[in-house]
Amino acid sequence: MAARYNDAIRVVRNALDPTWYGLTAAAPELPGDPRILHYGAVGRMREYEVCREAVDQVARSVPGVRRVWLGADEDSVRSIVDEVHPYVEGAPAFAAALAAIRPDIGLAPLVDDEFDRGRSELHWLEYAMAGAATVATWTMGGGPYDVIRDGVDGMLARNRADWREVLRRLAASRTMRQELAGRARERVLSEYDANVRAEEWADAYRWAAEHGGRGALPRLHAVGADFSALATRTATEARDALRHRQRSRTDAHDAVELLAEARRGRRLCWPDGADDHPLVSVIIPAWDRGPTFVERSIASVLAQTYQNIEVIVVGDCANRETVETIEAVGDPRIRMENLAVSGPQPLRPERARLTSGSRQCNRALEMARGQWIAPQAGGDEFTPDHIEILLAEAMERRLEFVYGSSWIEVPNGLWFRLGKWPPRRAGFAAGSVLYSAGLRFFHFDEECWREDEPPDWSMWRRMLEAGVGMGFVDRVVVRRYAEGP
Repeated sequence: MAARYNDAIRVVRNALDPTWYGLTAAAPELPGDPRILHYGAVGRMREYEVCREAVDQVARSVPGVRRVWLGADEDSVRSIVDEVHPYVEGAPAFAAALAAIRPDIGLAPLVDDEFDRGRSELHWLEYAMAGAATVATWTMGGGPYDVIRDGVDGMLARNRADWREVLRRLAASRTMRQELAGRARERVLSEYDANVRAEEWADAYRWAAEHGGRGALPRLHAVGADFSALATRTATEARDALRHRQRSRTDAHDAVELLAEARRGRRLCWPDGADDHPLVSVIIPAWDRGPTFVERSIASVLAQTYQNIEVIVVGDCANRETVETIEAVGDPRIRMENLAVSGPQPLRPERARLTSGSRQCNRALEMARGQWIAPQAGGDEFTPDHIEILLAEAMERRLEFVYGSSWIEVPNGLWFRLGKWPPRRAGFAAGSVLYSAGLRFFHFDEECWREDEPPDWSMWRRMLEAGVGMGFVDRVVVRRYAEGP
C-alpha cells in the first residue's frame, strides 16, 4: 500500500468554516414538514434520476413533503420539484443559502462511474452543517460517502428499493432526522473545521510550491502491477501539469494582445466578408457509429435554412465504416480528414472524457475557410434554423461570439433545457455556439484535462477572459442525445 505522502501525491482533505452557515453551537431547529433537498447545476439531473422515483413516491404518500432544488433555476427542474432556488456564487454565500433553506433530508446520489467515485464527501459535510440528514449512494469498492456511518450519522442506499425505504422512514420520523443530522454535525465540527485542518493544508501547499506539480496514483486494478513505474509516470505527469499551467498563464496574457491585433483598431474581430452573406464553417469531430452520425449530425447541417456553409469533419482514428458512410453522402460542401494517430491520454481514465474532440476540432479550424465557425459535437442535431438564428443575432448586436439554448437528453429519455446568460461552466453546450473566424487563434487546449476542464468550456472561458464580445439568444438551437456520437 502506498504511503500517504510520496513524491507524487499530497492529500488535502475537505474542510469548511462553520460561521458560513450562520449557526450557533446548538443544533438548528428543523421545520415540521419534511424538506428534501438536492443541489447542483441542471446537468446533475443525471444523478437525481437515481433517487427521483423514491422522492416522488414519498412526496405522494407523506403529507407536507417539499421537493427542493438549489442551483438550477430551469424549467426542466421546476417541472419535477416543488421549490427551486437559483445558483449562488462563492462558498460562503452558497453555504448561507443552503442553511437558509433549512432542509430536513439532503440527497447525495451517484451514478457509480469513475467520475463519481472521485468525488469528495462535501455533500455530507454541507448537509450536516445545514441540519439535514444525508442519504447517499453506497458505492461498491469504495467511494466518497464511505465516511458516513450508515444509520449513525447518515444513511446509505444500495439500490432503488433502499432509496424508497430510507426516504420513507426519514420523511415519517422527525426524531430520526434530527438524530442523524445532529450526530453528523458534531462529527463535522470536530473533524472538518478549517481551523483544525489549517496545519495540514499549509503542509500540502508548501509541498506543492516546492515540487511544482500535482498528481494522484490511480487504483491498481491488476495484481502485481509495477507500482514504482506507475509512481514514476505519475510524477512525470505532475511536472507536465506544472508546465501546462505556466504555458496557460502565458497564453492568457498573449490572447489579450492577439485579440487587439485581430480587431485592427475596430470594436469587432470580424474578418472581411463576415457581415455580407458569409460562409459558415461547421466543424464536427467524428468517432465511430457512421450511420447515426450521418443521419442525425450531418443531415441536420445540410438541412439548414442558411445554406452558405461548408462542413468539415475530422475523425480520431474513426473506423472504416464511419469514413465510408460520410464520404458516401457525396455533398461537395463536406470535407473529411481522419487522423491516423490518437493523441496522448491522461493517466487517470476518468479524465479521458476531457480530451474528447480537441485534436479533431483544432485540425478542423485549420481547414476552415469560412468567416464564421459553428462547432457541432458529433452526434448532436442542429435545429433547421440554428445558423440563421445565431448569425442574425451576431449581426444585429455586433457580437464576436453568440450562443443559444440546447435540449439535452439524459439516459432515461428525460429532456432538459440548458443555456442562459451569463456564460458559465456547464451552462451551455458546445453545439449551441457560433463565433467569428477572426478568433481562430484560440485553439482547443488538448491538455485541458490537466485542469479538469472540458475542451469547449476551456476555450470559451479563455475567450471570455480575453474580452471577446459575447451574447446569448434565448432560442433552442441544438439537441444533444444521451447515447452521444
